[in-house]
Amino acid sequence: MKITMICLLVLISALLCVACEKTTELEKVLVLSILTESGSYPDSMEIVVSCNIDGADIRYTINGSDPDLDSEAYSSPIKIGDIVNPEMNFVSFKAKAFRDDCISSLTVSREYSCISEHTVVTPEISLALETGQAMATLSLSCATPDAMIRYTINGTELNNMSPIYQHPITISRFGTIVIKAKAFKQDWIPSECAERWFFILHPAQDMVLIEGGDVVIDTLNARLNSYYMDKREVSQTDYYTVMASADDVYLPSKGDYPVYYVSWFDAVAYCNKRSLLERITPCYTYNNTSVTNPDSWPEGWNTNDANSTNISCNWDAPGYRLPTEMEWMFAASGGALGHNYQFSGCDSIYSVAWYDENSGSSVHEVATKEPNELGIYDLSGNLSEWCWDIFAPYPSGPQVNPHGPSTGSQRVIRGGSWYSPEEMCQVTARSSGLPTQNQAASIGFRCVKKQWILPLSQGKKNK
Repeated sequence: MKITMICLLVLISALLCVACEKTTELEKVLVLSILTESGSYPDSMEIVVSCNIDGADIRYTINGSDPDLDSEAYSSPIKIGDIVNPEMNFVSFKAKAFRDDCISSLTVSREYSCISEHTVVTPEISLALETGQAMATLSLSCATPDAMIRYTINGTELNNMSPIYQHPITISRFGTIVIKAKAFKQDWIPSECAERWFFILHPAQDMVLIEGGDVVIDTLNARLNSYYMDKREVSQTDYYTVMASADDVYLPSKGDYPVYYVSWFDAVAYCNKRSLLERITPCYTYNNTSVTNPDSWPEGWNTNDANSTNISCNWDAPGYRLPTEMEWMFAASGGALGHNYQFSGCDSIYSVAWYDENSGSSVHEVATKEPNELGIYDLSGNLSEWCWDIFAPYPSGPQVNPHGPSTGSQRVIRGGSWYSPEEMCQVTARSSGLPTQNQAASIGFRCVKKQWILPLSQGKKNK
């Protein structure tokens, strides 16, 4: 019995020794080191990886994932320039060591970029309106030849999946637009990130964009910013809808006739009420107050001609307003697309205007003659139109967005009507009327508003 117990104890001891030896072997742990620390280096700089136990199988990745036995095998130092993403000038290098008889190492990671003698120039961003269209065109450019530009238009950060800019891009949405762009070139340091913010106002229907330009007449040289103008004269339906009353407006059998029997004051009130109806900031206030609803202005504000000078215009507001005389004339001339026609859109008055010889002594529906080069109707006929300016001789010298004088009794009227002789339908013809004048069946109006792309900032550059 004693011999049996002794043999059993010897056997157990032998087994424990073997187990201990195997456990010791299995508990060998691989320790991996990447000797090249994270940072920016020349393209030729090598990444050196080592392991504490010979014969380890070292695997690595350059896409941010953790290495496994299917990853690329490391056998010799790797040049940083061979693995850095040329577009982003960045690589996330990860390595791990494996061996069947050892515990695998932890994953070790480093981040690298390349130092170059050349840096790509930061791209330029521009957003411009398409003439006559409710859309904008995004253009990107880079002063570095053969540079590739990646961009986003929704404010997201750029990456190597961002679209590549190849040609101007049409943007037809509205609101805040955040554009980011970055340029890349093989073996060059990428540019900084260019960023610009724009706010694109939703344009009203049936308005035409008029690109800014110069108006030269007599001794006046006026420079105008871009703006929108109604394609058509304000119709009876338009006026009734906004003013919510037709008591003092004669309504023909069809609402597409232009509104008439309206004073200059009526036109101002319509502009503000149209703005309020569309929930945009109106342009006009009375007596230097902040009140923009004409219904809340003092009683009698629109019954005295002298009160017209109490009305102020906020030229930076996005609301509707009457055109200045120079804006009206520039539009009637066809703007930058104009051909110096005698009448708006043509040298043949019959094609573009209702006037005393073809109107049958009556006003006609809007937009029944040919439009001018900008797609705007009836600027030479059908109804004459109120403008903002106080009537006075043209000023002399260069002007920027002139608004007319600040004193005077009469307001400018431009364009011929169904009642006018041919000479009063010419683009250059002008007349005037008292602001309270509302008994003319030959005077109407149309609205303008400011250009609807507003840069919110000049942008910032981020590395």
